[in-house]
Amino acid sequence: MQRIKFALFFTLFIVIFSTNSQDMYSQRKGKAPKSKERIEMVKKMKMLEALNLSEDEADKFLAKYTAYEKKIDDKFEAMKVATNDLRQSIDKQLPDIKAKSDKIITLQDELNATITEKQKDMRNALNDVAYAKYILFEHTFFRNLNNALIECRGKGRDKDRR
Repeated sequence: MQRIKFALFFTLFIVIFSTNSQDMYSQRKGKAPKSKERIEMVKKMKMLEALNLSEDEADKFLAKYTAYEKKIDDKFEAMKVATNDLRQSIDKQLPDIKAKSDKIITLQDELNATITEKQKDMRNALNDVAYAKYILFEHTFFRNLNNALIECRGKGRDKDRR
């Protein structure tokens, strides 16, 4: 099982970083790198593989899942903007600090509500076993990805030392 996990995440690592030079070239031209999109694409593919849904079920699931991910990304972006605004107000010692702090709390509440709504809607869209697999996958995907990247970086450093 460990070998399968390692192979899965090593493949993911290669997919993500195989076009690293293209991303660096794109950054020089002012375009954002596509790493996040590639990670999300691989995540969705691996999630569908883990859930073992029919084609019709997978289409419906992905439509809902993608819509919620967009909502959550929008909330995170709003949090990022609000946090930067608050930081600037603190640095400039502006009197609107309380209002901006309250705005962040409101945005956090909205984000949490969206995540809860997503989880409830996913529960309704999947049978009990598929939902349990979904929850487990969501919980472990980025942790496993991070561990695989750390492991690969460590092996790269070991090679450099030789």
